[in-house]
Amino acid sequence: MGQSTLFNVVRPSPLSELEKQRRVRRLDKNDIKAQLNALLASGNVPSTWKEVAALVNIDEVHLRRLFPELSKLIVAECKKVRALQRANRDHARQTDIRVAIVEARKRGLGASRRVIASILKEQKKVGDYLLISAVLREESLFADLV
Repeated sequence: MGQSTLFNVVRPSPLSELEKQRRVRRLDKNDIKAQLNALLASGNVPSTWKEVAALVNIDEVHLRRLFPELSKLIVAECKKVRALQRANRDHARQTDIRVAIVEARKRGLGASRRVIASILKEQKKVGDYLLISAVLREESLFADLV
């Protein structure tokens, strides 16, 4: 067998027109719309539009084009979910910072951004300097009131 014969055996033949037509997926728009409405009604919307599209098994662009009004509602819900996640994450980080402030005082160190960030790093926690500053300001205001 020559080289060209082996190549022809391995190479798949091109798809016929009938096979190409079969590959086209028919979308059941009513079913997709029902899934989107159920998703909205459940209140359990994912945090990204990409995740929503994956749930209904269609790409993001086509989903947006097919259901523009529903898309706007769902995107708004996705934004709310992300905002809630961000608020929860920030609250947890503020708690970590307050614990680090107590730890710094136990060690006899000043409660500065650098010290707090260092303690958080030791504990393998995130040390966001802006958030540390905000919590330190809040702590100092609270101490002034007491």
